[in-house]
Amino acid sequence: MSKKAENGNTTLKVVFENYKKYDKRKFTPEYIDNEPIINILTYFKMHEVEGGSLSRIMCDGDACYFYKLYNDSKVALRGDTMISFWTIYKQALKMATGENYIKSSNPFDDLIAKRNEPGYKEVNDRFSKFAEIYHTPGNFILLPPPCPDGRMNNNRYKCSEDRIDKSLLECFNGGVLSKYFGDDNEKLKKWVKEQELDSVFEKGVIEKDKIIPFNLNNPYVCYSNMNEDEINEFLENVEKLIKHRNEKLLSLTGSDKYGK
Repeated sequence: MSKKAENGNTTLKVVFENYKKYDKRKFTPEYIDNEPIINILTYFKMHEVEGGSLSRIMCDGDACYFYKLYNDSKVALRGDTMISFWTIYKQALKMATGENYIKSSNPFDDLIAKRNEPGYKEVNDRFSKFAEIYHTPGNFILLPPPCPDGRMNNNRYKCSEDRIDKSLLECFNGGVLSKYFGDDNEKLKKWVKEQELDSVFEKGVIEKDKIIPFNLNNPYVCYSNMNEDEINEFLENVEKLIKHRNEKLLSLTGSDKYGK
């Protein structure tokens, strides 16, 4: 295993250890082997109870990973999570239990306590693989530098709910995110290749009409409008993409595929 991939596979453990050094912390997290749902809910709780006071480089999985990779805080702050977990997870919980969970209400202890109850267990079983690979290099991307309109990750959530297929659609000319590439598709193509995202395109052809959406029959459907089959299809394709990117990163021999 390359040093880069090894660092990424231990990212969540490192984040928890970093938080333990924070003398004003509200609780002490523990990483539990073979309990990915508990670990990811604990991660969300950590950020919610602190209300944004934590250092991204120390306690955000993506920024922490890229800081270890480059030892450069400006580069690290361009890190982002390719596919977010919480928004689609809470939609699945709502469908299964009727409960609408909101991050700001800090429901994570309750969700951990109920994790094996009917409805909750079924959802957690479906999301366990995603939770397990959520904090691996295959789910991290390095965004381009900020433009005068701000950082890409803020606008990325607004237009795509942090799902990479819709994000890529918005990166092409005329899209909400195209300004980060100066309406230059060649610059965009270079970034896609650096981030090992060409597998999201048919036969690796990086064109707008060649994007392979995670939901083939209902492309780019909002999480809140997904049915159970669409959630399952989305998860299956997300897991394949993250594992594929992990394998690509594991095969590196020291060259920097991400690009700074």
